[in-house]
Amino acid sequence: MAALENFISVISSLDSEALRVVPERCVQVRHKGAKCLRCAEVCAAGAISYDGEDVIIDGEECIGCGTCATACPTCALEAVHPADAELSAALAERVAAGDEIVVACARALSRARRRAEEAAEAASGLLRRAPVDFDASRILQVVCLGRLDESFYAECAARGVNAVTLAGDSCETCKYHRGGKLAREAADSAAALLAAHGCELERTFVSPLPPRCYQGGAAAGALDFDPAKRATIATLREMAAAAAKEAAADVLSPASEAEEGPEARYVKVSEDGTLPQFVPVRRNRVMNSLRRVGEPVRDEVTCRLWGQVSIDTDTCTSCRMCATFCPTGAITRFQDEDGAIGVDHRPYRCVQCRLCEDICMTGALSVSDAVSLDDFEHGRVHHIPMDPPAWTPNKPDSIFTKMNQVIGGEHNSFF
Repeated sequence: MAALENFISVISSLDSEALRVVPERCVQVRHKGAKCLRCAEVCAAGAISYDGEDVIIDGEECIGCGTCATACPTCALEAVHPADAELSAALAERVAAGDEIVVACARALSRARRRAEEAAEAASGLLRRAPVDFDASRILQVVCLGRLDESFYAECAARGVNAVTLAGDSCETCKYHRGGKLAREAADSAAALLAAHGCELERTFVSPLPPRCYQGGAAAGALDFDPAKRATIATLREMAAAAAKEAAADVLSPASEAEEGPEARYVKVSEDGTLPQFVPVRRNRVMNSLRRVGEPVRDEVTCRLWGQVSIDTDTCTSCRMCATFCPTGAITRFQDEDGAIGVDHRPYRCVQCRLCEDICMTGALSVSDAVSLDDFEHGRVHHIPMDPPAWTPNKPDSIFTKMNQVIGGEHNSFF
C-alpha cells in the first residue's frame, strides 16, 4: 500500500460536489495493515481500483453514483447526489403524498424518457404535436441503485411503507453492473434486519421503469435533471474530474513543495492510548428506524452492518492494539484500580470494518457477522479481562526485557 500521506492525498482527490471524503475515517488511513478495499471492489465506474499494491484513483471516471459510500463501513465516503438528508426528505414527501415508493437510476429514467418521446412522436400528426407524457417528479432519483443502503429501507419501514419498486436498466448487463449487485446485497441485508424485528418490506427490482410510474401528463420540466441527455452522469463526471485535477495540482505542483503546507492530516493517539473514535450517522439512522419498527422477534441477526468480536485470551498478548485503532469505540480499553486490564466490546458499535482482525498479530481476534439482538438493542457491553502483558514498550528496561525473552529468558546464562 502507498505511504500514508500519499494515500490521504489520493483518496482526498475524490472529494467533490459528487462525493464527500473524510480521510481520517478510512481504516487504511488509521492503520497500514488494514485490508479493507470495499470501495475499490464495488466502484461501478472504475474510478477506484487496486492494482495489487496501491489504490488507484481516477477522478475523471467518477460518476458520483455513491456505491462506494454504501460499501464503506466507516462512512469515510459519503454520497452527495443525493445526500442522505435529501433522500430522506424526498421519501418523507412521497409518503405524505400517498405515492407508491419508486426509486430509479439515471439510465432507467433516460430510457423511459426516450420511450415517452417516441410515443409522443408516433401520436403526433401534421397539424398537432402530442405532448410528451413523462413526469418523474414522483420518482426518487439516484445515479445508481447501489446508492441505496440499509438506512433507506429501514426508514421506509419506519414510515409505514410496505413495498418499494427499484427500477434499473438491466443491471446485469449495465456497464455499472457492480452498483446493481451491491443494491441487491444491501436490500437483502436490510430485509434480514427488518425480518428480525417482525417487519416485511417487499422489494421489487424491475427493468425497464414501468409506465405507470411516470405517465401523468406533467411536463418534463418537473425533473431535477434531464436523464435523456445523460446530463446527470456527464455533469457529475465533470465535477469529479475538476476536483481531482485541482487536488492533483495542489499535491504535485513544485511550488507547493516550497511553501509551508497545511498541518498533516494524521489522526493522533489520545491520552487513553486510542485514536479518535466516531459512530457513522448512517448507522444511527438504521438503529433509530428499527426501534420505530418494533421489538426484535429473533435472538440474532446476520448482516453486513454490525459485527460480534471474539478474542482468544490464551493466544492474545494483551497489546490491545485492537482498542487503539478501533474507529467506532466498539472495542475500548479498561484498567481497574486493582491493576486488572482488558477490553470492553460493544457489538452495537461495531461496523464490521475488520480492522481489529487485520492487525491482530497473533490471530487471537475474529469478527462474526452474526450479532445478538439483545446485545444490539440494549447496548450490552462485553467485559473481556486479559493477562498483563509480558513486555511493555517505552520503559528503561524494555529492550533488555524483550531480548531476554527472545534469546533465552531465565534459562540463558548471560542474563
